[in-house]
Amino acid sequence: MKIAQNEIFAVDRLPERDAIVVAYSAEARARIQRQIVDQRGSEVAGRTKVVVIRDRLAAEEKLTGIRKPVLLDEAFQISAPTATLDRVLELARGANVAFGKR
Repeated sequence: MKIAQNEIFAVDRLPERDAIVVAYSAEARARIQRQIVDQRGSEVAGRTKVVVIRDRLAAEEKLTGIRKPVLLDEAFQISAPTATLDRVLELARGANVAFGKR
């Protein structure tokens, strides 16, 4: 599946309300959290959950039923296995649609 530009994490794309950013490693999670604090402050960082997903099971556990914006770290699309990336995109798109209907 192709990732749309608006599905890729960028600090300036984070909403003022809750959001989830998907990372592929603990190191990427730490980098993303630092970026958010540095560029948007601790308040936005506190409302943004950065999750590490390395396989389809983790995707199911962390993204099923979510109703808030979900963004993918650009490195996630490079590192994640195709099946994992496809499932994360499917779940993220569902969450993003549900969020938009609130």
